[in-house]
Amino acid sequence: MIQTSQDVLLIVLAVCLSVLTFVIAWAILYIIAILRKVNQVANLVATVVEKIDELVDFIQNKLDKSANVMGMMITALSKLIVYSGEVKTRKSRRTKASKKE
Repeated sequence: MIQTSQDVLLIVLAVCLSVLTFVIAWAILYIIAILRKVNQVANLVATVVEKIDELVDFIQNKLDKSANVMGMMITALSKLIVYSGEVKTRKSRRTKASKKE
């Protein structure tokens, strides 16, 4: 079986190569597991960022709509104030005119 020192060297080299192959395969498996976890975390972060983006768009749309409504309300209120001022002016003119008579 083992007759020369070269046979021992070849057996030792074969064992070392087998162990090295096993360690490299084990390391590759760990790297694959780590990369899979990184991919899952990246997908989770992308999902959260997408939901935050949707929330920001929703809030922005609500604020735009409320700003439009507020603009219309302010316009209507200013017209109402102008109209009430005109009505008050008309009444005061009528009152002054009736007092003169």
